[in-house]
Amino acid sequence: MKRASNFFNSLLIIIFLLLSSCSDDNNIATDSPEVISNREVKIAVVLKKGDRQERVQRILDMARENITMARGGVVPSYEYYDEDTTALASLAVELASRQDIAAVVGCYDDQHTKTLAYECAKTDKTMFTFNTSQELARIFGQHGNYWGLSESDITQCEILLSLMADGGVQFDVALLACDNDYGQTFVDWFAFQAAEMGLNPVGLATYKDKSEIPDAYLKACANNPTLTLCVPNNAEEASIMYECTKMDNFSHFSVPFFTDRAYEPAMLKNEGLVGLNLVADPASGFGVVYKSRFGEAPIHGDAELYDAIMLTCLASRYDEVHNLDNLNYAVGTLLYYHSDSQGGWMSGNMKQAFETIAEGGVPEVSGAVGKLDFDPKNYTLITHSTYDFWMVYEGQFLSLNYMKRSEGEHSSSPIVSWEWNKTYQQQFDEHMSDIGYPALTGNKAVIIAGSGGWENYRFQADALEYYQMLRNSGYSDDDIILIMADDLAQNANNPEKGVVRRSVDGDNLYKNVVVDYRLEDITYNDLAVIFSGKPDVAHPEVLDSGAGDNVLFFWSSHGMPAGLALGDIDLVSGKQMARILQKMSDEQRFRKMMWIVEACFSGGVAKECEGIPGLLVMTAANANESSKADLWYAPYNVYLTNRFTSSIISRLYSDPATSLRDLYNVAFTGTLGSHVTIYNADNYGNLYQNTMREFLGK
Repeated sequence: MKRASNFFNSLLIIIFLLLSSCSDDNNIATDSPEVISNREVKIAVVLKKGDRQERVQRILDMARENITMARGGVVPSYEYYDEDTTALASLAVELASRQDIAAVVGCYDDQHTKTLAYECAKTDKTMFTFNTSQELARIFGQHGNYWGLSESDITQCEILLSLMADGGVQFDVALLACDNDYGQTFVDWFAFQAAEMGLNPVGLATYKDKSEIPDAYLKACANNPTLTLCVPNNAEEASIMYECTKMDNFSHFSVPFFTDRAYEPAMLKNEGLVGLNLVADPASGFGVVYKSRFGEAPIHGDAELYDAIMLTCLASRYDEVHNLDNLNYAVGTLLYYHSDSQGGWMSGNMKQAFETIAEGGVPEVSGAVGKLDFDPKNYTLITHSTYDFWMVYEGQFLSLNYMKRSEGEHSSSPIVSWEWNKTYQQQFDEHMSDIGYPALTGNKAVIIAGSGGWENYRFQADALEYYQMLRNSGYSDDDIILIMADDLAQNANNPEKGVVRRSVDGDNLYKNVVVDYRLEDITYNDLAVIFSGKPDVAHPEVLDSGAGDNVLFFWSSHGMPAGLALGDIDLVSGKQMARILQKMSDEQRFRKMMWIVEACFSGGVAKECEGIPGLLVMTAANANESSKADLWYAPYNVYLTNRFTSSIISRLYSDPATSLRDLYNVAFTGTLGSHVTIYNADNYGNLYQNTMREFLGK
């Protein structure tokens, strides 16, 4: 990882910046008595009050004081709302529509931030946040009004795992996380990143209530991990986690590494505890000035709030000088020309920035958090945050190191696409002798969208894309068993009744669709009958394949370590599917079967099916990973597709005769945040020689 420069140089920089700050303020105070007419820039601040109110108010006052001293012709004024006690849904609508509000800053809570961002996106209201949930940037980053001043927790997860991997030892690691939007980022990325770093993920557990933490800890650590990544929602939950390491009924001790929400004074009683926390770049000088002024170090959110106020005022002045009437464009222009120097948040440097703007130029700006590096194509999130690796020592938080994500390596910051360069790819034997099969006489297909509801739009949309692709390649409807909830086309949330799309300008996938079974009518037992090929009154449509038929089987749904979702309640386990498919094989009811599974933790189900002749399973994720949605569509307020399916479909349309090995490569490299995995290749054949033409050749 990229580490801070040596202590001596850092100390000189901090002293220089501190002295500069002091002399800068003094110079301004003794300047000419010219009166500057300041235009008010009104900013809505939607953050917690309670024990946070004093900290927030400090930053608001400090920013207004320095901006006033910079004499740039604008000064911030605030409307401060408590995100926990205000009727946030109605407030969000009001703030997003008010012309007198230049920008909105909020929130701490993930769901609150989403509520606010959703309304601001509708009106293009400029919004700043330091919330670190991965989903927020993916959903709102494409609107051009959402500015994140902290990297997402994908990076925090990466850095914590890199600390665990230090020394090159392949430690067994586990994850214990709160079951909410904050914890979900770690659940989504933990196993994937651990595998990439040479760690061995052996356990994962979540909890909804603090009372569930001890049982969740035992579940996460059941396989005796050396290290456990602990993701509490607050310091109280972190303390419970720490006490779990001392439980009498659990002899194995796993070293806990804590995330930023454990960085609270209540944790100082736990000597030796280690964790990570978002901080301002020490080189900016903000932390030193803040501690000198207030007697304590800033926490995550302090520097980010300051920068949000500063950027709003600078952009508002730029917008005014250039008659833009587009604050988001002004913010983007300022962030495009970021400064390589530090200390731009101080009044003297802000004064220079305002003067450059007044002269018609674009200043180079840096902030209290450090360099304001944003991706120039997509913006959305700052590309490099600074993290403090801390340890509790003698009742204090001792900083062990300041860390940033490695530049040019794992690009985990979700600048909309949140790309990661995967390295752990499967290898297949190019010279393997192929398996002899009977002649191909027909093609059949089973398509299951196991999760329904508008919020799960992508699963049915992907299933319908497969259906239409097969129909276009020559399958009749009698050749396809289609199982789905069928609740999208006429859904109350659908602005285009009768239409289901998988891309913004895509075809209507619902056209001429025949749904054989609706999800609410299907259980595992029904599946067993359908795959048996023996129709009855309740199951008139069955998979009537024979020894010469190739069967393409696609399943898209939510998944859990215990199995694949089949509706809101049922889970179909790997053992259950193995029984169905093994029975088909024993009865010689398929020649070859290609099963493509789009679901979280789908590798666990596929692994149970290994050993069945003629079966090849390709999964979106291995047994420890979650798969990832793709392409958020604001008018529908849903994801339209899943990334794994999107990669495969694109390849099959462009090259229906692609080899299975090439299809795997395309899916592997095109799928973000999980390892696409092939199962049972040894019982299927040479993946270099076998192609998808056998399934799409009609």
